[in-house]
Amino acid sequence: MLYLDRFTDVDYCRLDEIRADHCVSIYIPTNTVSLETEQDKILFKNATQRAMTQLADAGADKRRVSEIEARLKSLADDTLLWNHMAEGLAVFATPDAMETYRLPRTVSVEVEVSDRFHLKPLIPLLAFPHTAYVLDIAQAQVRFLCVTEGQMKEIEVPSMPTSFDDAMAQRTADGESVEIRQDEHRKVRQRQFARAIEEALRPVLLNRKAPLVLAGVDTMLTYYRDVDTYPHTEDAVISGNQEHRRADEFAAEVRAIVSRRFESTIADRLDRVEALRDDRRSSTDVTEIAHAAQEGRVESLVVAVDHEIYGTLTGGIGSIAPRAPADAATYDILDKVVALTLRQGGEVIGARKKELPDGFQIAAIFRYAR
Repeated sequence: MLYLDRFTDVDYCRLDEIRADHCVSIYIPTNTVSLETEQDKILFKNATQRAMTQLADAGADKRRVSEIEARLKSLADDTLLWNHMAEGLAVFATPDAMETYRLPRTVSVEVEVSDRFHLKPLIPLLAFPHTAYVLDIAQAQVRFLCVTEGQMKEIEVPSMPTSFDDAMAQRTADGESVEIRQDEHRKVRQRQFARAIEEALRPVLLNRKAPLVLAGVDTMLTYYRDVDTYPHTEDAVISGNQEHRRADEFAAEVRAIVSRRFESTIADRLDRVEALRDDRRSSTDVTEIAHAAQEGRVESLVVAVDHEIYGTLTGGIGSIAPRAPADAATYDILDKVVALTLRQGGEVIGARKKELPDGFQIAAIFRYAR
């Protein structure tokens, strides 16, 4: 089972607004197998020590630092949490509060200390090709799955029927006439089956943005599309009964579907960046993009999630004072640009540097020229 915490662009913007004398951001990869939790704990404790060292080097108030350390140590001792992990963990701590998010994809170990949180590694949770949901519908079995870069795990959905017979039994228990149920046409019962699945999934998918891939017999998938309300369901499907298919082959086909969509989206946005450059409707310059983000002009932003520009924003959002390496007095400027874009309803697409053309670290399309 994959244990995940909901994370949306609202959460991103809320965390971006937090300011404190000391903000610690920790990212570590984790294991879904409980037997390997000790390894995860050691990784987290080492990250905690790195944070404490950064704070000490910055001359931070010892009393305030001890409050952060106590919160992180209590998390390290939370056996229940470590036994119910996903593929990554993000921890945000100040002397006064702490938040954790279990992530559906692996992350690199990162430790950042500043007056704000480092959030850009979370952009893939908002829109990323390598995490997808799968709804596998068969007469004898219904499964809701999460496919990540490393594995495919089933997610339990409360009240979702586990099979066609289960769905019909639920409707009978809810007061539907047995006589009507037995006399109605098969296609009507199948539509009811699809509707029962969609009704159960709707609250689970609320505010999610990961693509949903449908798998199963074409007839059932057609009925499900008729009632589907999720805006990110892929057009491409995986046809046929998947019950006895090898999990790695199944997951690979899902990844191929969403990766094709992602590659097409990236190519389209970057083509538009080039086409609009002469009209001053696009840019790849971080200072110009930062100005536009503050003005609410960024329509679409493509950013490398594994690239940072450390420094501070002085004399206004567009005045950047780069500084390297990172320390407790700096922060990733790209985090702020992303948050400003999201707050104004702009699109943010996170990619790895290897997935972008050489030299691209950030690119933006503007709503209008300035």
